[in-house]
Amino acid sequence: MKVLSVEEYDSLNKAKTDLEAMTSDVNACKADAEAARLEWRERLNTCEAKFLAESSKQFTVGEKVQGNWQMEGEYYPGVVSAISGSDITIQYNDDGTSETLSVTAVRAVGGGEPTYEPTYEPTYEPTQEEKETPEQGEEGGRLRRMRR
Repeated sequence: MKVLSVEEYDSLNKAKTDLEAMTSDVNACKADAEAARLEWRERLNTCEAKFLAESSKQFTVGEKVQGNWQMEGEYYPGVVSAISGSDITIQYNDDGTSETLSVTAVRAVGGGEPTYEPTYEPTYEPTQEEKETPEQGEEGGRLRRMRR
């Protein structure tokens, strides 16, 4: 057996202490990761349950609904004109145009908040001058979102 010098003993003792600290840190990280995994699993289960509940909504042809126009988050009133699986075709009241949407983007008239969070990100920001100038044909200078 080798006899260690004081310096060697101190060095090995410090290495042991550092290793124990690192092991403790790794174990803490594992616990944090497991807690985060469980939290995200719960969130996923909640989202999945909401989706299943919403995708099981039943609409009928002729029913008054609101449709999430082009999935931009704005709902407009219309009437269900056709149903094909989980897709619903809506004829909008204001201009008579039709659009086919997933059942999750349609809500019954008087329904709650939007069922779909839009992913639409505008890529054009109007200048201050454009914001202050009324669009042609608008009454009282009030801008109104127009569907195309």
